[in-house]
Amino acid sequence: MKTKLYFLLFLAPAVACRQHSSRPRLYIPAPVVKMDTVHMDTTYTISYMLLNVGQAPLVIDTVTASCGCTLPLLPEKILNPGDSTALRVEFRPPDTGHFDKRLVIRSDTDSAFTVLRFEGYCRKGGGRR
Repeated sequence: MKTKLYFLLFLAPAVACRQHSSRPRLYIPAPVVKMDTVHMDTTYTISYMLLNVGQAPLVIDTVTASCGCTLPLLPEKILNPGDSTALRVEFRPPDTGHFDKRLVIRSDTDSAFTVLRFEGYCRKGGGRR
């Protein structure tokens, strides 16, 4: 009986942690970007650094934007352990006022979905890239 109790209390969690650590793990140092004031009719580029800090290759299935004014561009969809890539996002504000946009990354990590955000304020005209 003591042996079974020892196993349940100490060895089972250790085995579960060991299995968990051999998975890919997506780390994004800055998942939220706060932009300065932007202007309509101008395209802006935002970059997010994606890193695989896990022990297995990370496969990114899709990156989906919350609206058509946002275009995600991902050069690498498979990241080996320790590798990184830049997710570039092109944004062209469709309207004036405050904006809060989201991107959803679907991958083979434990959480499956990772949400990125960028926000700011848009004014008419006078913009520069």
